[in-house]
Amino acid sequence: MKPFLVAVVAAVAIAFGASVVLSAVQQLAYQKFATPAVRLSEPGTNLVGLKWNGDPTAADITEQVREKAEDERLDAKGS
Repeated sequence: MKPFLVAVVAAVAIAFGASVVLSAVQQLAYQKFATPAVRLSEPGTNLVGLKWNGDPTAADITEQVREKAEDERLDAKGS
């Protein structure tokens, strides 16, 4: 029983140490893969604008969009 408890304590200590080391060296993807030719700010605000919430407006929904959605619904229902 004693070797098992030592192994559990060692595993917890190793996991904690690894999490501390990895969190210290971890970078976000847009920071890590930045190149001199590309200038990116924090993703999320520079691509769609500050006032974008993801919901379509009435102007975005046309008859063609409705027909496409209906066709996709029928295709999914038939398969």
